[in-house]
Amino acid sequence: MESDNVTVVKVEYPRVNVKVPDYWAEKGKRLIDESYGKINSVEDICTTLHISPSYFLEAFYESFGVSPKIYLTRVKIEQAKILLRKHGAVVHEVAVLVGYRQTVTFEKAFKKVVGVPPSKYRGEIE
Repeated sequence: MESDNVTVVKVEYPRVNVKVPDYWAEKGKRLIDESYGKINSVEDICTTLHISPSYFLEAFYESFGVSPKIYLTRVKIEQAKILLRKHGAVVHEVAVLVGYRQTVTFEKAFKKVVGVPPSKYRGEIE
């Protein structure tokens, strides 16, 4: 009788990390997209969704690769750019429309994201 010499080979496949956005992260993102002008902080989002800030921060970052604070700021600034381009609104009005209480805070955030202050940005597109 012949003995069966069978070699078992274990094949390792690279793990593919296809991340499906977390339910709460997706809801938070949608809330930002729809209500950016009314949201002042991540805590506002968490209060609205009735979830813990630590869970939301981690879920959002894992789902979208950016913190919710940075995403919120980017959305506000992109909307501000549209208002400045299409409507020629005054900087203070734009700040209020996109959810900033103080024009100075808006101007700092705008310059950090865009590279120029909103007044100069508006002047460049006129």
